[in-house]
Amino acid sequence: AHGGATDLWGGVWTAADINAANFGAALASIKAGTAGGARTVSVDHMSISVDYTLPPPTVLSINLASTNPTNPNTSVDWTVTFDQSVTGVDAADFLLVPGGSVTGASITGVTGSGTTWTVTANTGSGTGTLGLNLVDDDTIAAGALKLGGTGAGNGNFTGQVYTVEAPMTCITD
Repeated sequence: AHGGATDLWGGVWTAADINAANFGAALASIKAGTAGGARTVSVDHMSISVDYTLPPPTVLSINLASTNPTNPNTSVDWTVTFDQSVTGVDAADFLLVPGGSVTGASITGVTGSGTTWTVTANTGSGTGTLGLNLVDDDTIAAGALKLGGTGAGNGNFTGQVYTVEAPMTCITD
């Protein structure tokens, strides 16, 4: 029998533990007592297997990537950042949230790859606010791992909000 109560068999290790310079295995052989002749211990090879499960991907941020628009019907961008490389990101994964009198806003494009994506939208008409939320429908994934884990809605994320202002109009009499 090998190992003891203080060994890390079946323990929970972090990536830092596995990547540490002192991570490895040791093999020792002890001859019990002084009786008998010399003993030879030979080891052909030793291997270490580490099984791990990655956590599901998550959204780190949805940040403004344009300045606040001063005209209606302006194009604005948000930068969406995930904690790991994902696929399956498209316009159906996002919801524009208008406030005030903003109407007619629409997503016009989603570009990017890996961990960084850009969502572009037209601000529509009116003044107020326009936000972007990610609505998890389990189409965004990192390999087989669904955003937030399997199940719609568990990866939802609320993004930053633009202030949409109408241009100033001067009227002289």
